[in-house]
Amino acid sequence: MTSEAGVHFFNGLTGTKERFLPLKVNCINWYCCGDFHTNIDLNVVRSYIHLDIIRRVLQDYFNYDV
Repeated sequence: MTSEAGVHFFNGLTGTKERFLPLKVNCINWYCCGDFHTNIDLNVVRSYIHLDIIRRVLQDYFNYDV
């Protein structure tokens, strides 16, 4: 378990938590594929909700510009 303050993400490739360090100070850019499905199922909705929650936490709690 890490004791460093800040944002950490789980790296599924290595199986470890890693500290997130943005390339620009206090600014995060990411690409999220948009709505292209003709039949939306719960997995697509779950993905959108997870990404929205991550964005809100980064913006509102950690004060990043996303």
